[in-house]
Amino acid sequence: MENNIHILHLEDQEVDSILIKSYISKGFSSFDYYFAEDEQEFIRILETEHVNIILSDYQLPGYSGAEALRYVKTNYPHIPFIFVTGKMGEDAAIESLLDGATDYVMKSKPERLVPAISRVLFEADLRQEKINSDIALRDSEERYRGLLRNLDAGVMVYAPDSSIILSNPKAAELLGLKEDEIIGKPANDPCWNFLYEDSSVLPPVCYPAIQILTTGRPIRDFRMGVSRPAGHDIVWLTVNGSPVFDDHGGITEVVISFLDITGQKKFEEELQRAKEKAEASDRLKTAFIGNISHEILTPLNGILGFGELMTDPDLSRKEKEDFLKMLNESSARLVNTVNNIMDISLIVSGNQEVRRISVVPVRLLAEIYEKFIKPCTDKKLEFSILQNSADQEVSVLTDPELLRKVLIHLLENAVKFTKEGIIEAGFMVNDHEIEFYVKDTGIGISVDKQKNIFDLFIQEDHSNTRKHDGNGLGLSIARGVVELLGGRIRVESVKGKGSSFFFTIPRE
Repeated sequence: MENNIHILHLEDQEVDSILIKSYISKGFSSFDYYFAEDEQEFIRILETEHVNIILSDYQLPGYSGAEALRYVKTNYPHIPFIFVTGKMGEDAAIESLLDGATDYVMKSKPERLVPAISRVLFEADLRQEKINSDIALRDSEERYRGLLRNLDAGVMVYAPDSSIILSNPKAAELLGLKEDEIIGKPANDPCWNFLYEDSSVLPPVCYPAIQILTTGRPIRDFRMGVSRPAGHDIVWLTVNGSPVFDDHGGITEVVISFLDITGQKKFEEELQRAKEKAEASDRLKTAFIGNISHEILTPLNGILGFGELMTDPDLSRKEKEDFLKMLNESSARLVNTVNNIMDISLIVSGNQEVRRISVVPVRLLAEIYEKFIKPCTDKKLEFSILQNSADQEVSVLTDPELLRKVLIHLLENAVKFTKEGIIEAGFMVNDHEIEFYVKDTGIGISVDKQKNIFDLFIQEDHSNTRKHDGNGLGLSIARGVVELLGGRIRVESVKGKGSSFFFTIPRE
């Protein structure tokens, strides 16, 4: 084929013409472009210029693409004809191919245009070569190598026995192979096995060619992932291919072209992840609004209600004491909710300060023991702090207030969700870190909830009728604080038998 390609474009919209021409320029460094907006200009250019390929819109005012196709097939049957259109149903597309159209490209997918032009020109040249001469296949390959080398698409040509008789450098590059490793290999050769993960009987890398050889029908926009030898990275390709027929209707070759769409695939996956994240965020916001509304309004109603009741002059001393106790409990619950919201806001925004000093864990746990022994005793729970006598004076450089906050959140959960049995807290000293733990014999956490239990506003039971109060921020705050202190947090739990929370603090 001559290096300078002559393209005739039948199109009534100049804007579309400019866009299509810009896409062609990305794939071909040298070409002549003729623009025709009506039947008269279209026929004139065909009669006066040497045209290699025709691009045509399907619907034009006063002259349809179908009429243009019939005219070309009658008068210039050797010129490939590609529909480039914005509206073309499946039935119309099939009918146009049966009427002699070489291909069709939707305007919404302009990236297919250059591979389509390359393919049909390549097929046209192959047919012309077979008509004009009986030149050896190797000579033919050399003749087209210049064109193929400059394409941004991989091209491979299969013989009727499925062996590869021609490929271009881009094909080898995309498959992670050398050109001499491709030529002559049939589709069922073991050399293809490493090119695709989970290959079985027929390596999927050659699936498009086998399908075309079997059915005689083209393949359009078939996607497949190739696992290349170097680094085992996955390259995603979009594949198009067509059979080339002889005068008797037999398949002489199958021409396959493919483009690297790995970037597009990653972008689509990122969009999907973003969609899932947004949907999860919406669910979390719904849970948060429900929880926070409940956790603020419930104690606030208690404060207002019991405050009003206490103004009754006829109340007995005992009733006043009971009402005051309930008012104090509601106030503490409201303050705790507000503090949790402030804590998680500081952590999420990155404004939580860390002030590290030397902390002796034994002494810190002793303070916390005094805070929790009464609520445990009230629920008839056995509460103990376990420690190794050798670790009495072990110290760690960390923020004592933040460390205390983590232990308090974990112990508050343990007391809340344990009806009977024991609660234990303690720590173990390693060379580079201290691992604290809080264990209980409470209700436990189901396996499917454990992976998300530290996320914002997560509780195992989100329903409005849940048995335990809380805003779902405690474990999120605990994780955020532990990570600020340079550690890690994890959970081990069996539903109905209890939970054990572990978190580490680096010693240096």
